[in-house]
Amino acid sequence: MNMKKVFIFLLFIICVACNKETEIFKSDKFSVSNIFVDTNVLKAYYPILANDNIYFASKDMHTMITYNIKHQKTDTLLVSPSKIVRVSPLNDTNIFYYIATQNGEMLKNTLTSDYNFLKNVKNTVTHPYWGKNFIIHAGANQMTRIGTNRWIAECYYWYCYAEGYSLMLKNKIPLFLIFDIDKDTNIIPVSFFGRYPQSYPDNNYFDHGFLYYCYNKNRNEIICYTKLHDSIVLCDSLGRRIKDCYYGSKFHNRIPFQKKEDQTAIAVTIHLHSTCTYYGPLIYDSYRNVYLRVLCLPRPQDKNEIFKTDIATDYLIIVADEKFNIKYEVFFDGDEYALPLGNILINEQGVLIFKQNNENEKDNKKNEDNATWFIFD
Repeated sequence: MNMKKVFIFLLFIICVACNKETEIFKSDKFSVSNIFVDTNVLKAYYPILANDNIYFASKDMHTMITYNIKHQKTDTLLVSPSKIVRVSPLNDTNIFYYIATQNGEMLKNTLTSDYNFLKNVKNTVTHPYWGKNFIIHAGANQMTRIGTNRWIAECYYWYCYAEGYSLMLKNKIPLFLIFDIDKDTNIIPVSFFGRYPQSYPDNNYFDHGFLYYCYNKNRNEIICYTKLHDSIVLCDSLGRRIKDCYYGSKFHNRIPFQKKEDQTAIAVTIHLHSTCTYYGPLIYDSYRNVYLRVLCLPRPQDKNEIFKTDIATDYLIIVADEKFNIKYEVFFDGDEYALPLGNILINEQGVLIFKQNNENEKDNKKNEDNATWFIFD
């Protein structure tokens, strides 16, 4: 029995011995059906699922594409000379997209592709700490529509992460902007927000200080979270802190990161993502009224602390109700299911998770299922 099978066996033995109020299951308990998805979707960094359509940018990030799951049909929506970083569809024809150029970032729309919604942002928005010295950035978070004309976006300053993020914590610098797009297509600020868990250490910058958010459209609430903390921050519709809530695993203690002396930045990154546990995406499933949070489990290293490329990352999906009471946890074998790093795809049918090793397929056969629908409720 290899070490991975031993780990899986011990994990489920722990389940038997632990508190029965929360249970852990293998992923096949929740699988509903397998489907085929175009392999170009599998290579996309941040695909977005809306109804039966998956929207994404091509691998070179210059083409916006939609893939219809039901009809297994791919269509090109537009080609951009600049890189398309994020896609945010309102409907089949009205799609916002964020592009990066040498002259700055742009927010455009497929109905008015020549207009940049960020063109006059410095005239209407002043950051409470950075003043005019910031950009609105899709960054590590999807630019999220939370109302008819209301959005959430990340505010970015070049030196706010890594060692500099302790200054950001000390000064309580907000990282996110809630804004409206008015009838003249100007961006009007509503509020700035972004809070780390109260117990978050001010010298733990090994995740580069990244802060993420999740939006619950049913309750009109915002959740802030990080890669390296078990707690999340529940906020109201304007991003004001309500309370911190524990949202971690009951069965797998998070292994903290410990930096070794004289470790280079590259070695730090490799060490972080291989020897400790860290959190992936957190998303709200509005169809089933549950939260889903990914916990990435440690993976083996070789003697030089470089990833073993033939070893996939196992992970848990921690399922919680709307009050963050943990209902159960689901174990995913990384050799079978790919780790959802950029986003979790959800619609009325369930949660769509890609199978592993699809990028190595030699051909694009429609009779080979490469994704699975799961329902967590």
